[in-house]
Amino acid sequence: MEASPLAEWARLLFGSLAQAGLRDVVISPGSRSTPWVWAALNTPELRCHSILDERSAAFFALGQARITGRPSLLLCTSGTAAAHYFPAIIEARLTSTPLLLLTADRPFELQAAKAPQTIDQVKLFGDNAEYFELGMPDPHPEALKFARRLAFQALTRSTEPGARPIHINARARKPLEPQSSPILAGQVSAILAKTPPEHAPSHLECKIPDSLLRHLHTARGLLFSGPENPAAAGYSELLLSLAERTGWPIVVDAASPLRFRGNHPGNATLLEWAEWFLPQLAEEMRPEVIVQFGSPLVSSAVQQCLGAWEDSIIYAVTDGAWCDPQNGSIQLPSRPAELLKALLSHAPEAPSPEAQGYARLLKEANQRAARAVNGVLKEEGDFSEAHAVASIARLLPQGSLLALGNSLPIRDFGSFVARTHAQVAVLSQRGANGIDGLISGAAGAAEASGKPTTLVLGDLSFVHDLGGLWCCQALATPFVVVVLDNAGGRIFEQLPIQRSMGMTPEKLQSWVLSHELRLEKAGEIFGLHTERVSEAAALEAALGRAHAHAGPSLIVVAVAPSGAQRTSRRVAERLSAERLNSEQLNAAGLSAERFRNDG
Repeated sequence: MEASPLAEWARLLFGSLAQAGLRDVVISPGSRSTPWVWAALNTPELRCHSILDERSAAFFALGQARITGRPSLLLCTSGTAAAHYFPAIIEARLTSTPLLLLTADRPFELQAAKAPQTIDQVKLFGDNAEYFELGMPDPHPEALKFARRLAFQALTRSTEPGARPIHINARARKPLEPQSSPILAGQVSAILAKTPPEHAPSHLECKIPDSLLRHLHTARGLLFSGPENPAAAGYSELLLSLAERTGWPIVVDAASPLRFRGNHPGNATLLEWAEWFLPQLAEEMRPEVIVQFGSPLVSSAVQQCLGAWEDSIIYAVTDGAWCDPQNGSIQLPSRPAELLKALLSHAPEAPSPEAQGYARLLKEANQRAARAVNGVLKEEGDFSEAHAVASIARLLPQGSLLALGNSLPIRDFGSFVARTHAQVAVLSQRGANGIDGLISGAAGAAEASGKPTTLVLGDLSFVHDLGGLWCCQALATPFVVVVLDNAGGRIFEQLPIQRSMGMTPEKLQSWVLSHELRLEKAGEIFGLHTERVSEAAALEAALGRAHAHAGPSLIVVAVAPSGAQRTSRRVAERLSAERLNSEQLNAAGLSAERFRNDG
């Protein structure tokens, strides 16, 4: 009986993927995927990472890709295993992060027959992924050429601007274990010995509307620096140069690279406290033009300003995917660095007096907000999330990686953290903005970067991704998971649902999910260096030990359950008494009437 071609079929695929540029394979164990796992393990160019849970594995791969800019490949068995990839696939789709999936599948004769671990995997992820059917192994020469072509096609497609994750479905019939097939092995080796095909890289054509070029010289403008993947960043210096030459201030998001790049020597005006003062000045300080880089800003208050500025022109620099929550932005598909270089070639050498006055007024408002926040933090007696994130930001190691969890933590950084002195790369999952896989994604980023990494997330996000603690066990670099434990999802205490008619504290628990869990016990289960702290000095000491520890650590920071809500209210009350009046506007030559009627 002739040996099965399965082993050589899998070797050809993975050998071709490696030649196309694949370097990392994230494997979740299973039987039907055996030939593919064997091939990956025996392809020298590939690094294989074994992670038990598929959802954690998918976010781990996503974290790797956010750092490297190239796809990692997810590999799992048949059945429901692949379904656990779905949250990460959605996140990858919405952030244009490259990702490859190889799902092992049962042969056609077992479909729709109640065979074990057999589901319909064809287009399992709908429009969120691009689907390729590899089918059953086939030794025919044309089929071998197809398998090689598919490998190059999949990897190339995954890195194109605005690409979807690539899903390859590969069917296998028993026996699954490697078998010797000398003739086919020779054919596969001969194919892999050939020079790999070359593919011209795809790019986004940089076209700048004439209206934007004109506005560079005449308009009161704002630049928005939103969340950005570290692999896609690297244009901060160009953005600062544009801000200096136009005089346009930069609104700095909680997860903007500019918040964590240390002090900048130039004259650009950076507004990291915009969410505190911009809504107060939304009408008086309406800009004519906004150019947004990165994802939409985290701050809902600033986003509401965009919606109120109906007469402002908003340009959104995108990676090819449509970015327009306000339903009125002009889309600029382009790589940010290329666009900025083109804008700088048309920008004035120095800002106009009007632009300087506009920037000066916003800078003064930003300074007032900073004083209000710092004053409240110094006066407060309770140890809250605000004190915790301020301490964490101050103690980040130079050149490290910071991962910010969704829900309250990323908002706390936007509300209570000034620009850091340390130059730090920042990572966030702001595609679907969910709490899925936050530990796993940060662990993947830490593995790919090799940099000390600090993850800050909430207690419910932590419980939601306990499988991520498996992912970080093997890390050799400092990996610090800081959990802000406020005993539940306290963001809902700051949302309108709390004030809904008939709402009671008991009913609100369906959202908040208050708990008395000792979260540090989870760290002990997975063998992490673990501490629990409840005041600033202890947190700073614990961070020092964790950053010096070569491996994963867990710090559970117990804070007052509603502390962030109380701190925010105190800052808002302090600022409400310091609103700009018409005399201040006129002193700057920027009257409210002029702002309403001009432009």
